Amino acid sequence: MNEDQNNPGVPVNFCEEIDTPNTHSEQTQLFTDTITAQVQQGSTPGRILYTAEYGHLQLNKFDGEIEAAPMKQGLWANYYANFQSAAPNLPEWNAVNKRLEAHQSRGLVPLALADFSYHKPTRRALARWRRSIRGVAPMAAPANPAELFEESSYCALGAFLPDRWETFGRLPHVHRGLKVRFILPADLIFSNMQAKAEPVSIDFGDGLGARKVALDEAVEVVYGTPGEKTITAVIPADTGERTAIAVFAVSMASPAPTPDETWTLTADFEYPVGSGFKAKGVAYVYYGLDSNNVKRTSLAQPVLIGDGFPGHSLDDLYELANQLGTMGALSQHHYDVVLVSYSVGTDYIQRNAFVYAKAISTALGKIPAANQLICGGASMGGLIARYALAYMHANSLPNRTKMYFSLDTPHRGANIASSVQYFVKKLDSLGKLPVDAAPIVDLLNSMGARQMLVYFYAVGQGVFRPPEYTAFQAELAALEGGALCGGVPVYFISNGTIAAQPSQQPAYGSLAVDWHGNCCANGSAWAFGVTLPPGVVSAGPYPVAAMTIGTGAYGLNITIPVPPPNIDGAPGGTRSSWAELAASLNLSGYGTADNPIPDHCFVPLRSSLNLDNSDPYAPVTPASNMYASSDAASTGHAVMTAPMQAYLLGLL
Repeated sequence: MNEDQNNPGVPVNFCEEIDTPNTHSEQTQLFTDTITAQVQQGSTPGRILYTAEYGHLQLNKFDGEIEAAPMKQGLWANYYANFQSAAPNLPEWNAVNKRLEAHQSRGLVPLALADFSYHKPTRRALARWRRSIRGVAPMAAPANPAELFEESSYCALGAFLPDRWETFGRLPHVHRGLKVRFILPADLIFSNMQAKAEPVSIDFGDGLGARKVALDEAVEVVYGTPGEKTITAVIPADTGERTAIAVFAVSMASPAPTPDETWTLTADFEYPVGSGFKAKGVAYVYYGLDSNNVKRTSLAQPVLIGDGFPGHSLDDLYELANQLGTMGALSQHHYDVVLVSYSVGTDYIQRNAFVYAKAISTALGKIPAANQLICGGASMGGLIARYALAYMHANSLPNRTKMYFSLDTPHRGANIASSVQYFVKKLDSLGKLPVDAAPIVDLLNSMGARQMLVYFYAVGQGVFRPPEYTAFQAELAALEGGALCGGVPVYFISNGTIAAQPSQQPAYGSLAVDWHGNCCANGSAWAFGVTLPPGVVSAGPYPVAAMTIGTGAYGLNITIPVPPPNIDGAPGGTRSSWAELAASLNLSGYGTADNPIPDHCFVPLRSSLNLDNSDPYAPVTPASNMYASSDAASTGHAVMTAPMQAYLLGLL
């Protein structure tokens, strides 16, 4: 047996995939074939035949009537992609997204409008199909197939903000500030309806009522209060006015302050060796107060904070670093802050570490010769900083660092629930992943993820310890040679708890996501891994995930006699991957997903304290250079708590 060296007795691949025909596949195929025949026979000339309607239960909420439901931008994208698949003359979603990004790059919030007449299966046709699936009565081909369909309408408005990411999840779409510049561009209006040559009337929810909005002209709106707003558009048409409503949120949050210095960084070293590739990045410098509590005019005592996975804008990076006013507290302690970011935050840890090393060298060239640096970071940023210091020490490069710190850093690896990885990647391989969730596949498959994740799922290969993780751990250990960060004093801060049995952590077999659309779109996700009593061996199998999509049934099971520990329920910094999966399934339009357990362990307590993590439940007694709470529950990954901040500032 090819064993995992970090978990003796556990094979590298310890899960099996199950791909079987849906028990309802024959009836589903007949229904689909009947639909396809209508397209080929031209039974709906000039219109759209929405072939996915049998799985979409919410589409009738957006029919253009005055009581239409408000729509989030993710759902707009998912429905548009489905309409586009039924009407190839529409531009593909990727092309639409590039148009959105072009307007966003000008500081505008683009409004996208879709207005379609389409055909869908009648309720009677759907009832016949479901009866045939239940075995009540077979579904025979009708004498007049056109009677299976009815005409309907779809009218939807989306207000689009750029996507922002934190680890493997999308941050909420919220506009910073109460002043917003909207635009209704001609290249974001999609319709097969005959529209009148009149401006669209839009009520932006600012209390000023509706106003006529011309195409391609920016409209400035100032909201009086933060919160969620509804934007209502009334579209004139030959068949009468049609209404579409978008959801849009604004906050009081301000953009990050303008840095006192900005450094453009290019690494001095290539990675891999011989590749010729030198990574790039940017460092943002904020001066602190001097001993007279007057803001400095040059760099003197910098604290370098490395950005984490998958990379952030300055606004988001500053907000993360300034939790509980930490940036101001560092300034009060007479420290400057240097925020180090990377052009590709999902790249090799080593590449970005060389960018961090360049920031160290740049800082040393600007501070007095007697002064030293403090280096560290949160999440993967701490691992990047650690590798940079180890490399500089091993290669006799000056770094003059007096202290290293990390906040919930995955020193021994991190965990994204295998059931989540399976759902996302399997749906993608089947062509059924909502377009709104597509970027998550790239994040999960990135080099940075492979180097960080303890368990990795690949379609057709099951779940295994990624070789990139093992190689990175070995390379870092060889660089350090037992002297962490080259012998610099090191401090580890964790979001995990040392409580004997953390509360709010899922036990193995706990149902985390229950997706119930209909008989051709449903599934479940469970906590991964098993914690068995000592000496107990079970043949399994242990389910991790299961789903039915269209004509297939799919699943992922642990099948080995001695299963791995239940890492999803281990103590450690948590993240809401299951909640994000449920939200994405809800935005897909295929039924609804319940989410009894939102969070799982992301960075195990032992990993964040740089302790052996082969048993993530092994008791921990923190050393003097470690901080972990004894509270009943772990806290969210990289979320700064007051005791954590006090510990960090106390080190200074």
